[in-house]
Amino acid sequence: MSGVMINLLRGRDLSKTTRRFMTTQTTGSWKPLPSTGTVYVFSEKPLIEGFPIYRLNAGGLWAIDGFLPERDVFAIVGADFNTDGTLYLLERKLVVGLWWQSRIRQVRLDGSLDETIWTSERGEFDNLEGISVWRDAEGLRLTLVSDNNGSERTPTEFVEFRVSE
Repeated sequence: MSGVMINLLRGRDLSKTTRRFMTTQTTGSWKPLPSTGTVYVFSEKPLIEGFPIYRLNAGGLWAIDGFLPERDVFAIVGADFNTDGTLYLLERKLVVGLWWQSRIRQVRLDGSLDETIWTSERGEFDNLEGISVWRDAEGLRLTLVSDNNGSERTPTEFVEFRVSE
């Protein structure tokens, strides 16, 4: 983990919430790079070369800027950039068809960094599939979210981390 420390701050079960939200199904994650406004899209399913890094160019056409390697059968389900251009990927996999396992990868698109900074235990959290990277007075935070997939028996979870660099 080369100098990165990640601490779980809190997890919260919102399964008793009565408010309903509409969601749309997507095939991956997209996020604009903060400093340039460039839009990137990451597919949940890899190609033979790995996960394509799709970029929307000025002409409105999509280009593939490269590939992120697939590791240990994890799929990319969420992505967000830090203000310095570091990309944080939320990945998940279903283990033995019973338990979700999630992890966070820290990546720079120039290839200078690609490391896993956190991996959950199998079944520790539900189907985490969204990530937000943000700063407060105390530093960098990562907020992860899972929905309940329309089931009242499945909790909606928010999981938050503080990252020390």
